Amino acid sequence: MPLVLQPGEAFQFDWSEDFAILGGERIKLQVAHIKLSHSRASLPRAYPLQTHDLGWSWRPRATSCANMAA
Repeated sequence: MPLVLQPGEAFQFDWSEDFAILGGERIKLQVAHIKLSHSRASLPRAYPLQTHDLGWSWRPRATSCANMAA
């Protein structure tokens, strides 16, 4: 039986490392990965450091976060 979750009930969070070329320079990035359990929507965001204050900066600007409990 598949697990059924209600909107805003749960999400998954993890960090990964990746690299990007910015201004001709190779830069290491820390990528925050948020996956909403109800919709399975993935919301990756790249930051220079894991210590960056995430706050609500990961929230997509053009989409609703109605299924994410604050």
